[in-house]
Amino acid sequence: MTVRKGNMKVLAMVSHKGGSGKSTTSVHLAVAATMAGLKVLVVDCDHNSRSSQEWAMERESPEPVVVTAFPDTEELDIPESSLMERVVEFHEAGNDEGFDLMILDLPPYLNRLAILATGMADFNIIPAKPRFNDLRTVPRTVNKISTNDYTVLLSQCRPKVSGLEPEKTKEARELLVENGINVCPFQITLRESYSDALIDGRSVLEFEPHGKANHEITQLWNWVRPLLFKDE
Repeated sequence: MTVRKGNMKVLAMVSHKGGSGKSTTSVHLAVAATMAGLKVLVVDCDHNSRSSQEWAMERESPEPVVVTAFPDTEELDIPESSLMERVVEFHEAGNDEGFDLMILDLPPYLNRLAILATGMADFNIIPAKPRFNDLRTVPRTVNKISTNDYTVLLSQCRPKVSGLEPEKTKEARELLVENGINVCPFQITLRESYSDALIDGRSVLEFEPHGKANHEITQLWNWVRPLLFKDE
């Protein structure tokens, strides 16, 4: 399937396991990018949870724009090729309408849609908890997306103590690096504010503008942005 390149960049949030914080990170990053002055489009590709779409329904602000890859139907068995066509259509429309960034909130498994979508992305983020059951799926995910433009984001980690990572997070990071896997230098800590902010359609940047979660998302966005916009 041919994807017409344009000025809009694509960030894919991909995971081989549910509950990794994929959708949560998607919307918080989307707001961070919006607050940085970018025009952002989020495409919710997770038919089971539709977390990004439901978050947008509670949100007062029309930005970032959130759409779903699934047609307005009760039918569950929709061909992946049809879904990918819709993602490509959103990509082309986003370019035509002057969007700067499209974030793909992909399903929590690597189906054909997810693999094709990561191929059209300029950068991929793979959230993973620092636990064995989550980490064991990471190499499989990395091999499937077939690109080096990715990072593993350790999420839902225990808080740092005196600026130092807890032992489990440190061990997880070292294990991934030893296996040649790209790991983000920052972590997303398990904080109630990440989920509390979503209840009424906000992000932590709006919910606790001076909080630690705000700092983590801002730090992550400032790190990801130059990886997306390499040519600027």
